[in-house]
Amino acid sequence: MGGNAEPAGRPRDQGPGLAKVIATIGLALAVSACASYQGISEFEAYHREYQQTNDISQSILDQLAVAERTVFFRTTAAQDRYFNPSHAAYYTDSTDPPGTAAFRRALAAVNTYNELLYGLASGETAEVLSNKLNRYVAEVAAAVGQAGAIAGGAPGADGLVQPAGAVASAFGAVTPVVTAAFGYVARDRFREFLVRDRDKVRDVLIAVRNATPAIYNVLTSAASNPRSRFTGNPDPEGDKKRTLYRKLLSDWVLLLDANIAALDDAVEAATATPTLDASMAALARSATEIGGAAKDARVSLAKLSQ
Repeated sequence: MGGNAEPAGRPRDQGPGLAKVIATIGLALAVSACASYQGISEFEAYHREYQQTNDISQSILDQLAVAERTVFFRTTAAQDRYFNPSHAAYYTDSTDPPGTAAFRRALAAVNTYNELLYGLASGETAEVLSNKLNRYVAEVAAAVGQAGAIAGGAPGADGLVQPAGAVASAFGAVTPVVTAAFGYVARDRFREFLVRDRDKVRDVLIAVRNATPAIYNVLTSAASNPRSRFTGNPDPEGDKKRTLYRKLLSDWVLLLDANIAALDDAVEAATATPTLDASMAALARSATEIGGAAKDARVSLAKLSQ
């Protein structure tokens, strides 16, 4: 008697209908969550891989700065007794000469773009994102301005003017991204900005890749013995450095190519529904290529410093 009464406050069994509705809602939420995170793991991999390339790039640009300055002084040897304020960047070691500066600033803008997107994906605060956005805009403007500055013509940068101009033009107009967003909104902004500005960053990396012949010419010109060009005598030290620079820049090109491919993988993952196997295969491929090229580049850099 009274044994079948339900305890007070216990919900009445609603049957299989309610369970089905709850399961459907849960599935929808799970799908929504997966969509919100879509592309983020791929971009994290790209972000890590670019850091390796950026480290190698900075070391190569350090070599280029020395070479560009050497070529300048050889070209302007007759003017050494004068001071030209327009050539101040060549006279001091406290800053890059103009051609090197154009490439370094362009790559700095790409690096900040990556940091900005990584911050959006990982949920950084609006204040942090705003600071990164301001830095990105400023670095793009500086890269464009630096490329324009060397167009005036300085002897050490002659061969770098056109490639640096191509790097600058690849940026185009900078479009800001809304930073006052958190959680799913921030991740949505991450995908929107990644897709919208991908071509600019991609074109900058391609322009740097295409500038490697001009960079090679400056590096090897500085490494060669100028007297051997007039006397016809052998230049074994210059030949050795030419071989090392050719290998170093070849590894750099492979690094840039792998990063371009990794960026494409990140955009594809953010806009499509790739299989897990395909995503992992693409990430493993680019990581292996970048790791191998970075290791070889470090070996070449070490030999050049001997």
